[in-house]
Amino acid sequence: MERIVAAALRITDAHGLEALSMRKLGAELGVDPMAIYRHLPNKDALLNSLVSAVFSRMELNSDPQAPWRERVNEWACAYRDLILSHPAFIRQVAANATMARAASGATIEPLRSALVDAGLPDTLVKSTVNTLVDFLHGYGLAATGGAVMGQSPSLPEGLDGDTLSKTNPRTDHRDLEQSFAVSLNIILEGALSLKQDHAAIPRAER
Repeated sequence: MERIVAAALRITDAHGLEALSMRKLGAELGVDPMAIYRHLPNKDALLNSLVSAVFSRMELNSDPQAPWRERVNEWACAYRDLILSHPAFIRQVAANATMARAASGATIEPLRSALVDAGLPDTLVKSTVNTLVDFLHGYGLAATGGAVMGQSPSLPEGLDGDTLSKTNPRTDHRDLEQSFAVSLNIILEGALSLKQDHAAIPRAER
């Protein structure tokens, strides 16, 4: 099973989820594609196994009783590192409902628990989780130069790579790191501000 999942991830990282098929997977492994069905009954099972394998690498070491903000920061950094390791795959996860549900079930609970401990109401917890995940996906695009499925983004007609690098150079890594910390802080401070607004609304009006 591990060999199957590792081969599927290599295909997805290199060519995108659309390129993943039992036929191509069989070719990558050097086996008859029908042999894969002995381990995985269908492609959805393969996708779920792929998500589980990738997101199991998201290591969180902080104590569940640690301050909530410390836990959110650790979760965000771990998810960011996962995106940077498999940028094309993570973007495909975000766009595929089956994979997104599997990924959410595997990763979101520590983040959700930390935000609950911050005193955020349920609706604000959900919005903050969604905002943070969207930000992390955007950060991944910026940090990897916007490459999708191993290819460079298309350029407008008449604009080549050399011209682009002179007029709009890729963001420096240090700038991205600083932007990451600042943006994460903005999201969390915004959530706390909305928490205060929510608390000020009479319960009967909510």
